[in-house]
Amino acid sequence: MDSGPVSPNCVVCSTSFRYKGPQPHLLPCLHPVCEDCLESVVLTTLLCSICMESHDRNGRNFPVDEVVLEEVFRETAKHLPSSFVCGNKQDGNEAECWCEECGIFFCRRCEKSHGEIKATRNHKMQWTFDLSSTGTGLQTKCEEHGQPLDIYDIDCDCFICPQCFYDEHTDHNTQTADRFLTDEKENLSDYMKSISDKTERIAVAHSNVDRQEEVIEQKATSLREVMKFTFSDLRSMLDQREKQMLAELDHLLDSMRIINDSRRPVLKSSETICQSLLDYIKKTLLYASPTHLHKLKSSITQACESCIGDEVPTVHRLESSVVFSKQRLHELMLLVSSFGTFLTPVEADQADEITSLESVREMTLKSTITKLQTQQKDAEEEIESLRGSIQTLQEEVDRLRKTIVSLDNKVLNGHTYLHVLERDQDCAITAIECPVMMFDPERVNRRAVHIHKQMLINRRHWPNKSHGIQADPKRPALKNYCGTCCTSPLPSSGLVYWEVEADVELDKPLGDGILLLEVGVCAEDVMDSSAYITGQPSSSSLLIGVSDNSNTIALCLTVDGHSFVSKDDVVDNDTGTHTRLQYGVLLDMDEMKICYLDIIQREVLGCGHLRVMGSAPELWPMFGVYHGPRSVAMKIVGGQEIKMEDWKKELLQGASSP
Repeated sequence: MDSGPVSPNCVVCSTSFRYKGPQPHLLPCLHPVCEDCLESVVLTTLLCSICMESHDRNGRNFPVDEVVLEEVFRETAKHLPSSFVCGNKQDGNEAECWCEECGIFFCRRCEKSHGEIKATRNHKMQWTFDLSSTGTGLQTKCEEHGQPLDIYDIDCDCFICPQCFYDEHTDHNTQTADRFLTDEKENLSDYMKSISDKTERIAVAHSNVDRQEEVIEQKATSLREVMKFTFSDLRSMLDQREKQMLAELDHLLDSMRIINDSRRPVLKSSETICQSLLDYIKKTLLYASPTHLHKLKSSITQACESCIGDEVPTVHRLESSVVFSKQRLHELMLLVSSFGTFLTPVEADQADEITSLESVREMTLKSTITKLQTQQKDAEEEIESLRGSIQTLQEEVDRLRKTIVSLDNKVLNGHTYLHVLERDQDCAITAIECPVMMFDPERVNRRAVHIHKQMLINRRHWPNKSHGIQADPKRPALKNYCGTCCTSPLPSSGLVYWEVEADVELDKPLGDGILLLEVGVCAEDVMDSSAYITGQPSSSSLLIGVSDNSNTIALCLTVDGHSFVSKDDVVDNDTGTHTRLQYGVLLDMDEMKICYLDIIQREVLGCGHLRVMGSAPELWPMFGVYHGPRSVAMKIVGGQEIKMEDWKKELLQGASSP
């Protein structure tokens, strides 16, 4: 009986992949993981249950596993063909055949109609039960033009359709998809041969390991017996030496006790004499008259001087300082630790192949000693550090407990991430919001820039394709500003931080006044006043362009139309320059203080204060790229994509301080 499809499983959650279910993605170890695991908010590290490798989910691209998709499709076609439904009229009828050229399943009735149409009567059809051995064979089509991706662009490393080739890739190195497939099959065949050779070597190694295990077991019993009797003799000698040392110790301690006990009677007698004299002198002072005292003076003086002159038995400080001498113990321990040498088994025909393991043992011993000494030193330093940090950690715990209240219960969803900074002066805790930001595709100035794969790119080498795009009347597209804004304004209070990355490429030196890019914030009423927000009221920006009469590319920070920081030569103004820029923007919405950071140089470029008109203004992040360079591609880094390292926290802490 058919037991149903044997579909591959997700290596993280063990869920079986199903047709039309969550798509499988490929881990770097070439094992599949389901889409649910990749989108899980709980998992940050993906652990492969097959090879036990862990993969960091953040900042990684896991492509769709087309091979597993095809395998699931074939298993479904073989075991559950009823899962395929007719895609022609969407009436839910069970599909019986597949059109390779249309890429659609057909039921029997629609297949008949499909064959009667002149344009499709010659299409190649496959029965669903044949798909388990042949697959769909369908080549992916272009999302923009709907044509098969039959051309591979070597320069762009992607597949394109003929229309894409004539529109944008005519000057690129290309080859047919079939040629690409042939070359890649040859490469994969070479890999298969190399891996097969390694598999054979592994099989031979397995055989050698099994044979070696048999030899080890044969020698184990005899070697253990020899070692048992040898070390038994050593233990007997050590036990005998221990008994001798204990007897010697008892004799020494008894002598010390006798000497010490002999002092007690002398001390007791001296104590009695002293007490008697004290009592008699007290009575004499109480009862004796001057004449009586004169008669007794000589006797009392003689008795007192005799008592005072007697020596009190003394105990020398070092008298009991007896220690157990460990002289030559280290040599003995080394001798014992090096005692016993193993030699490889000797056979009649291998007499000249004896290999002593003494050198290996010595190196291992030295390595172990060094490792233990290092571990001991590290442990001592760690213990000392921990002792000094206990109080600090306790104070830290108390402060962090108060943090929950001090963050005024802000609702943080998947669109905002929170980072906590601590000020050393007053131990106050400061929270920085890092919202997830996106370029607004509706308000982008399509005559100047375009958005492609979350990148804002200038249009110098990109055709204008703005026709056919419906704009929201409430969110009109920008007409003057060479860029776009964020999809939403900044929050009305608190500290907000985001970053941008930009790749800049020059094909020739730029002239005076040519701009590269701009990052900043402004009120909505001035965002489209000109090609840039620099110089506008209620705005602040980081602008990079060529300085007038200097022929150098400089950086300028402005606030409310006034420049407060400038920096020359941030980019080489030479032909062929290709560089990456990374900047961060920190805005205190309560104090209206804005700071700019250079992420690559790890420094604060400068800070200024905004004067925004209105009682409750809304500030919008702005992003601009200009057509002077060959290409400028900008990306927003926000939310969990921001790597909040210690050095960055220190910069933000200093920038956010009053």
